[in-house]
Amino acid sequence: MLVAGGLVSPTAVASEAPTGPSLHLEWSAPAACPRASEVRESASALLGARVVGRGPATTQVKARVRASARVFVLTIETRSPSGTDRRTLKDERCAVLAEAAAVIAAAAADPSLASLPGAGGGVTSDRRATPVPGDIAPEPGPGQVEPPVSRDRPGGELARELLQVRAASEALRDGRGEDALAAVDRYLRSYPTGTFVPEARLHRSEALCLLGRRDEARAAAAAFLRELPDSPLRARVSSVCAEK
Repeated sequence: MLVAGGLVSPTAVASEAPTGPSLHLEWSAPAACPRASEVRESASALLGARVVGRGPATTQVKARVRASARVFVLTIETRSPSGTDRRTLKDERCAVLAEAAAVIAAAAADPSLASLPGAGGGVTSDRRATPVPGDIAPEPGPGQVEPPVSRDRPGGELARELLQVRAASEALRDGRGEDALAAVDRYLRSYPTGTFVPEARLHRSEALCLLGRRDEARAAAAAFLRELPDSPLRARVSSVCAEK
């Protein structure tokens, strides 16, 4: 059994196609996985915008999950006017892949949909992202020793990557620039070639802008645009600390 759903601009209504920037998320997965509505709510919470309806979109994310032996396999494709990105992720818990899809989709949204520094308004949401399974330890607080990465199961590393990038996204949404910057810097040190490097680099430039470090934010954004010329995140990155 497969489930699917759509994510569109909060200004759209069910009977009308969106007239402005919008994000459409398709989610297909075995019945044991989170439902499309749950993935949409998680992406909505991270984006800081309410999600209703479905329809044509400027950014499209297609996520497909299949069960394979002991793991679930997610194939996710993101298309925007800026470019196309394709990734394949694996985890023995489908909930981890669902949250990964939400994180990737939320980062790819047009800047006018996001309630983030340097991005247009957006609609605030009191929802919170669906938690990663509880057997993954939370990020350590100041002065705490980070627990060792679990390597005895195929999903441990991906889930730990996800926690750090999601923490940065939530901190940005809540206006906590220092926390966001600490989370992305920790991620990029730990996973310099990790699954969520594009999202981490985006959020790093946004965190710097939020902290008023505009020259550093623009330099980080310029490096992203130079080194990832085909990324679907280019529009979002280009909006960071842009001159009005």
